[in-house]
Amino acid sequence: MPWSGTDDWDKAFVVCAGVAVSAAVLWGLCHAVVERRLICKAILAFIKGLSTCRSKKNQAEVKYLDEQVALEKKNLAQKVFFVFLCLAVYNLATILYNVFMERPRWMSTGGCWLLAIGTIVLLLAHVPSMLSVRSVDFWSALLQLFVIAFTSPLATSVDEAFISAVGLFMVVCLPAAACTTRSCVLLFSQFLFVLASIA
Repeated sequence: MPWSGTDDWDKAFVVCAGVAVSAAVLWGLCHAVVERRLICKAILAFIKGLSTCRSKKNQAEVKYLDEQVALEKKNLAQKVFFVFLCLAVYNLATILYNVFMERPRWMSTGGCWLLAIGTIVLLLAHVPSMLSVRSVDFWSALLQLFVIAFTSPLATSVDEAFISAVGLFMVVCLPAAACTTRSCVLLFSQFLFVLASIA
């Protein structure tokens, strides 16, 4: 094996990241095959829902609309987290390829482990009933905590911290905040960005 001379950390990371990437790819393939009709129906329903306009007439209808908005935000969160999962799997696969070819990983040791843990967390978010209307805010805040951990000295050098913070804020925090149902989580994401920029 070309990577047999690497240290124990690389071997443990390769095993952990390999399992995470394999599980994500298998899950994605199975999900796409099994749920293809449901996916098409959901896309058509979403497009149809964009074209309809509802009016607020009474308290029951307002409550119904709030529930529908929360449900749409949960559906949006599922799509956003799926994109994050694809990006994380791609980055993990690239790092694994570099480790196998004995090339530089382009990411620090802490960053690699945070990426592997983040991929596992995103896989957990796709387990049925883990991501619900009530738990969307939790998952959004958790992703934003990963952004702070990623921009800390644990994973990013001081020279790259600001650029990483801005990039991760735009790519991760903004879409994750768009899925939230409580304003306190939105304020939390803004606070995290300011904190990461100052540090």
